[in-house]
Amino acid sequence: MSVFAMGLVLWTIRFLLARVSEVDVAYMSLQELIFNMYRSLVVQSNRLPTVNWPLRLVIAAWYLYCYYIYALYSGTLTAVLAIPAYERPLDTLSEVLEATKQGLIPVVIKESSVHYMFQAATSGIYYDLGQHITGDMNYVDDPPSGITKVLKGQGNVAYIDARLSSEIQMMLQGREQFYMGRQSFFPQGYGIVCPSGAGYKEHFDIVLEHMVEAGLVEKWKTDEILTLNRRRHSSPSTTEIVRKGPGAITITHLQGAFFIYVIGGGLALLVLMIERVVLMVGRHSGGEQQKKEG
Repeated sequence: MSVFAMGLVLWTIRFLLARVSEVDVAYMSLQELIFNMYRSLVVQSNRLPTVNWPLRLVIAAWYLYCYYIYALYSGTLTAVLAIPAYERPLDTLSEVLEATKQGLIPVVIKESSVHYMFQAATSGIYYDLGQHITGDMNYVDDPPSGITKVLKGQGNVAYIDARLSSEIQMMLQGREQFYMGRQSFFPQGYGIVCPSGAGYKEHFDIVLEHMVEAGLVEKWKTDEILTLNRRRHSSPSTTEIVRKGPGAITITHLQGAFFIYVIGGGLALLVLMIERVVLMVGRHSGGEQQKKEG
């Protein structure tokens, strides 16, 4: 709508200037002015006049492709600029340790592997942070209690646990209410326990390796978290407003632009073939007509 409106405005201005001004204004039709506005929108400064429909279709598809790509990247930039700023985000253990000086309470599950890691350390950041994890206020019994304590702490509590477990609990209690630190530490591994000497162990290793390399495990994890999110927000007891944050561009978002370009190229090829067939039929009919007249 804006492209057509601006084309009409430019045509009106050109018309008025040609009437009231002595300046020689180059004539441009309304169609040309509208098309120039469209070229500006898709950041295409080249002017490609053509009367052939196959080439017109190719150019139209290319301009739509440029428009989608340009709009997608601009939209992502706008979304990034619109991300709300968090107060005092904690992304690393060093920042958590520094925040304890301001009254932050680090919380872990009591007698868990994470708790043992901090208590068994004899030096370094684990030891320094472990000195602040000694009282009952630093312990919870399970992940849901840890996430709940973060909410009740109103910004004065940091829960430290496995990333996947924390993501699930945050999703169940409202992902928009939490901030997940970017740093990952003390990675955990999972496996399948087999009897000693089991003949199928090697086959398990191969299959599991293929699943991990193909990204299936990560996809399943993401799908399950999204399923939990849908269940939570579709529950009749859920009354809060769901706030979805901006996401990064993936190939799924970009594929529409390529579909447009392929469709345009396919239509151009089809029209070209039709033109060639019509031309050949016309030549053949003309030749037959000349023979009859001769």
